[in-house]
Amino acid sequence: MFFKRTYFRKIYNFIYFFSFIFLCFLFFSFFMLQTMTYPVQAAKVQFVRTKAARSDAEHTAAANDIVSLKYLVNRALKNPEIKSSIYKYLGYKENISIAKSLPEPALGFGITDANGLNNPEIGINSMSYWKFSASQAIPFPTKLIINARIKKSIYKSLEDKTITLKLFTVLNVKNVYYNLALLEKDISTFKENLSLLSILLKYADGDYASGRLSARGPIRIILETDQIKTRLILFKKQKNRLIYILSKLTGLKAAYFKNKKAEFTGKVKDFSDKFNKLMNTADKFNPALKEAKENIKTSRLGIDLANQGYYPNFSIFAGYGDRYSLQPVISGGISVSIPLYFNENQMPKIEKAKKYSINAVYKYDWVKLRTIQNLKTAVSNIKNDYKAYSINKKITEPEAELLFNSYAKSLMSGKVQTFPLLDSFIKLLLIKLKTYEFKAEYFKDDAFLDAVIGKNQANN
Repeated sequence: MFFKRTYFRKIYNFIYFFSFIFLCFLFFSFFMLQTMTYPVQAAKVQFVRTKAARSDAEHTAAANDIVSLKYLVNRALKNPEIKSSIYKYLGYKENISIAKSLPEPALGFGITDANGLNNPEIGINSMSYWKFSASQAIPFPTKLIINARIKKSIYKSLEDKTITLKLFTVLNVKNVYYNLALLEKDISTFKENLSLLSILLKYADGDYASGRLSARGPIRIILETDQIKTRLILFKKQKNRLIYILSKLTGLKAAYFKNKKAEFTGKVKDFSDKFNKLMNTADKFNPALKEAKENIKTSRLGIDLANQGYYPNFSIFAGYGDRYSLQPVISGGISVSIPLYFNENQMPKIEKAKKYSINAVYKYDWVKLRTIQNLKTAVSNIKNDYKAYSINKKITEPEAELLFNSYAKSLMSGKVQTFPLLDSFIKLLLIKLKTYEFKAEYFKDDAFLDAVIGKNQANN
């Protein structure tokens, strides 16, 4: 009986002992796990705090740091090339009233001497006198009217040409601005990831020192860091080039852009406008189409004016001769031009005007076909940009972030090496850059669509 009691007591003591050892092991494992996962948590917290601090600072300085696209566009619309074009069509407008006016009258003064130059004997000889005359050429009335209409049509086409210049100036400014905004996003993304790599490098160095990680891990992170720094240098060079172009387009000094940034304005949204509606808007407001229509009108008026060559021009004159003591001599008359050489003059002019008219029609057809193609291209590009941006932003980027976070946790727990983590990091970085690229392309294609349909003119 005593033997059994002693035997069971030993068994109980043995069980208690191993239970205590097992609990100690669990506690130690939990402690080690927290110790190993703390760096990644600390890294995330530090990265998030750094990002939030940068975001707050950017938001505070936004009013001063962000350069307004609207301001740049307004500046660009005042450049010398556009002003020159404006004054060109405004000056040509004066030709409308000039074309309506009659040719300048002519005044004459002379002497009639019946005795030769020996002795005029004015006032004695009835055939000798001082004479004064005036004459006025009068074109056939419809010629003046048609010519004035031609000048008006040319004036309108020159105005449309100026509007085209304005629209594509705005397009150029927007393209450069959105490229600059994309570059700003790329720079910001690279700097943020450079901070994250710096934190991961500290952890990798610690793991390498403790023997949990080979030397390849820290080296790979250092190489990736150097590549990002190199890209940032190249980005700075590209930024200076874009600032130079903006400075040239707007007339602003490059120093104006020194501490300023460009940003995307508006939202990327699904495109729902109907093609026929856009085409109707373009047909009404696109300045290139309007100019081509005016050229057709001008050429047809040119045919009408050439046909007026068969109608005569008139000229009237009046004269007065002073004979002193004798009665004055009064004269007057009218002359009419005769289109006698119509085979060499009028008919070739008519044929030339008809060929110009055919040329204007083909030119309009070509401009319209080009407008339709540009419209289709712009609409297709905008739709594709939206789809690519949405997929990248809502699906691909979150999945890449999830993969990176998974590898980061596995690395901190010693379950994965550095290379898969860096590969997922690079993939995430490239996806983010691609998202910004799709956004920039969306805004640039939208700006191109505005230029094709003449949106600025439609809003006026």
